Amino acid sequence: MIIRTVATTTPATSLPSSVLNPARNQRSFDHTQTLRDRGFVVLDDDEWRLPTALVDDAKHAVLGEIDDLLSLVPRFGCDPLEQNYNFAEICHRSRKRWDMRVPGEAVSALTSAAVQAALPVVLGLDQLPSHPDEGCVPLTRRIPAGKPRMLMTGAIVSHPGATAQRFHCDADDDHLAWSSLLPRHRMYNVFVPLVDVQRDTQGTQFWPGSHHSLTRRPRYRAAMQRSGALEADVAAMGAMEAPACRAGGLVVFDFRLMHRGLPNDTPQARPVAYAVLGRGGARDGVNFPKLGLRDSVAAIEAEGLPADELEAFRRSVGGHFPGWASLPEAS
Repeated sequence: MIIRTVATTTPATSLPSSVLNPARNQRSFDHTQTLRDRGFVVLDDDEWRLPTALVDDAKHAVLGEIDDLLSLVPRFGCDPLEQNYNFAEICHRSRKRWDMRVPGEAVSALTSAAVQAALPVVLGLDQLPSHPDEGCVPLTRRIPAGKPRMLMTGAIVSHPGATAQRFHCDADDDHLAWSSLLPRHRMYNVFVPLVDVQRDTQGTQFWPGSHHSLTRRPRYRAAMQRSGALEADVAAMGAMEAPACRAGGLVVFDFRLMHRGLPNDTPQARPVAYAVLGRGGARDGVNFPKLGLRDSVAAIEAEGLPADELEAFRRSVGGHFPGWASLPEAS
């Protein structure tokens, strides 16, 4: 199996043969069924967890990178905590929660190993019939999915005090439409927590089964009609699950699944590395913007403006970015 990556190519990582062996054993089959039926699966047994050294290196790289980037944000003209900004390196999509790209080998090595570990579970879907709540035309199962591709890698960091996100799915309308027709047109998030995540109070909360083509919209509309907001609906919230996962374990979930990041009520940052895996021609249409934070700061400071003019220019630039007090926090 060949994986084409858009990140830095890294050497193969030594993993247990039980993980890298493509032959599906009973445990792998059970995980595959869970992913198909519920939309997510946690691979946290010792045979699946990634080596501690990989996890520690990635955690160090992620936390170092976010410290560097947040020190640059004021030099561009934005408040690093109170404004919504999006750059090629880092996006602040909800207060105290950042999505970022992390250069170098550490995160790339970790995510490459994570994808290799998750492949037997994802590829096992080819051997299962479609779920009854999927509306795909049976003949389309004959269309080959092609080689899995790692579409992108990154990391999400939630600082202490980060609040819960709104529920959302990562798929855009095009992906939802094509996925309803083609059973192998799929994308999956492969999350690797870099710290231990406790059940129900931390990490990512999922709405099981909310990825199915035939039932996702009716379930959502019914919840909205009952309560006006998914988060306020007792029936919907009673079905939600936020699984525990140890550092180095894997949480694999369908791009269409409704989910949200939970608050960070701990005194420590909560970093998670991730990879996006695509099959059947699926692509992620929502990417990081082209505007680079580092390049922009360098260009501003290269002008050599006097201190008072530089500060006025930064205020002017920062004024184009909304603050969280003036808009609902994005997902």
